[in-house]
Amino acid sequence: MDAIWIQIIGFVAMAFCIGSYQVKSGRGLILCKTAGDLLYVVHYLLLGSYSGCVTLGVSAVNQIVYSFRGRQKWADWKGWRWLFSGLMVATCLLVWRGSFRISNVFAMVSMLSVSLTAWSDNAQVMRVNKLFLAGPLWVVYTIAAGSISNLLCEVIGMASAAAGIYRYRRNARIEKKAMYVQGGKEHGAH
Repeated sequence: MDAIWIQIIGFVAMAFCIGSYQVKSGRGLILCKTAGDLLYVVHYLLLGSYSGCVTLGVSAVNQIVYSFRGRQKWADWKGWRWLFSGLMVATCLLVWRGSFRISNVFAMVSMLSVSLTAWSDNAQVMRVNKLFLAGPLWVVYTIAAGSISNLLCEVIGMASAAAGIYRYRRNARIEKKAMYVQGGKEHGAH
């Protein structure tokens, strides 16, 4: 397939992944990100970058199972995060046979952190992970893999995560201040 089309697939994936960090709920964030990750699986497969392909593939399945949490009894099993973590490590070790690179380890650690934080059900924790751990490690991998779209996606995604952190913390402070002011007025009326 033509290199331009491979990058276009990556840019479509990028739109889903970047947009996910502006979704308020943890479940919505994960579903949007999963759509982008599945497109990136195809992107990395076509690039011949198999560490990205398998880590994103396992992470996407993890996220799909997570999205059923609280709605389907089987998805509430506490061992899912550890099962998927073990599966990710095992698939990476299989892919790395004969072609070990440190950037592949970064890809695995990045996606492990994404998979583990997904089960926190806390969008803020997911954003912090993106900004300080998963994002920077994945940037190194994207450079090594030659994915222009995913490199750009990670930089923008990290900025989007930072904006989300700021926005939701600011809104929480405003709400807390409004409750304090409202509570003071009620207290003063007595």
